[in-house]
Amino acid sequence: CTKDKTQKRSCFCVFFVRKNKGKEFEMEKITGSYNPFEGRVTNPISNMKASDVRIDYSTFIHEIQHLHFNLFSVIGKIIEVLRIERKWTPETDGSHRIQIEDTMNILCESFRGLQEIYANSMELLWLADYLGSETAALVYEKKSGKYKDYSRKFYGLIKENTDLEEKRQLIHRLCVQAAQPDMTEIELAELLTDDGRLKEYFKGAGNME
Repeated sequence: CTKDKTQKRSCFCVFFVRKNKGKEFEMEKITGSYNPFEGRVTNPISNMKASDVRIDYSTFIHEIQHLHFNLFSVIGKIIEVLRIERKWTPETDGSHRIQIEDTMNILCESFRGLQEIYANSMELLWLADYLGSETAALVYEKKSGKYKDYSRKFYGLIKENTDLEEKRQLIHRLCVQAAQPDMTEIELAELLTDDGRLKEYFKGAGNME
């Protein structure tokens, strides 16, 4: 994930391209990104067809998973609600917009690791489903740095010779549970009004990774 000049967070995934048959994949370019402040995937691959699946489509699948996870998890839904509130807050109410953005930044930063665990795992399952387990394994081995760490969380499960859909559902369920704050709705609402307490919560009991 990177920050642009306005501090809005976007999550990027680099895809792999096989330049010559039998040679290694190389990190080539960014083909998509998910921006939680805008609630959309930008720069999607055009003309994606199920009959012409390529390895670089996994980037698009990866980014879509960020949006998908937001819509199914408590923290993700809160981010979506704040995004809409920010959008419809008048520019003249600058202090409120800043408060919304500060809270969103805390949530997005705290949620980022779990988001990447989810998206990388679902990407690898998609590759295994459409291009085979060997391709998924190769992409996993070529992931770099923190993305390799994110992918490693569920890679033991992904490698198992079991039903792919069952693995998807299990990973989805575990990640959704991890994004469920252990408190009442009233306690959560109160926590969201105090950025200091919110930061401390996610550093400790609320750590989602």
